[in-house]
Amino acid sequence: MGRRNEPFSIRNASIWVGMLVFGVMACVRASAGAAMNPDKPNGAEPVQLRAVPLLQKPISGEFRNPKAQDLVDLVRNETGQRISLDPSVIQDRPIQGDTKLSKVPAWAVLENLARNQYIKGRWLKEGEEYLLIPSYSGSPPPMPPQLSPQLRDAMERARKGIPPDPQPDTGPEDTGARRFWMVVLSAFLLAALCIAIFWPRKAGARFASVEIRKKEKGR
Repeated sequence: MGRRNEPFSIRNASIWVGMLVFGVMACVRASAGAAMNPDKPNGAEPVQLRAVPLLQKPISGEFRNPKAQDLVDLVRNETGQRISLDPSVIQDRPIQGDTKLSKVPAWAVLENLARNQYIKGRWLKEGEEYLLIPSYSGSPPPMPPQLSPQLRDAMERARKGIPPDPQPDTGPEDTGARRFWMVVLSAFLLAALCIAIFWPRKAGARFASVEIRKKEKGR
């Protein structure tokens, strides 16, 4: 006998269509998740820095208009931890004003850096490395005014408590002795001027008086 063809089943077709749609939605969801987190490295997970024992160490430092890398280098050198910045973090200019740290926990320095208005990021841990991922995408901060090398050196010496270099000797100072001799010289010149003006008049008056007396005697 010949084989009997089974009738087409709408139910079976619906199952296959449903499985196909489910597979497409799963792929779309996975792609969307990857697009929403393009800055998250594979294997990196959020981390609470304040819970890391090695980042409890208090550190100190003083910076004039520090860059993000300056603060990271300080914590890295003090704790020995592997700490990095994502390339999208602004690193070519200062991101905050003068900063002075006095026995501040290392984790607090890093968390404050992540909260900076020009970073607004979060710390992730990938293996043994801590990585700062920013979310800020606006304009970078303005560049600070450029100081002359002489002024910058003077400010740095003042910050370190180093006295300024002595000024070169440009000649005798205006001391009391110098002022005294200036007064004496001025008085001498004034006396000489007075003599030059009034002495001829006085001598002429005496000569006239002598002539008058001679005439009176001749009479």
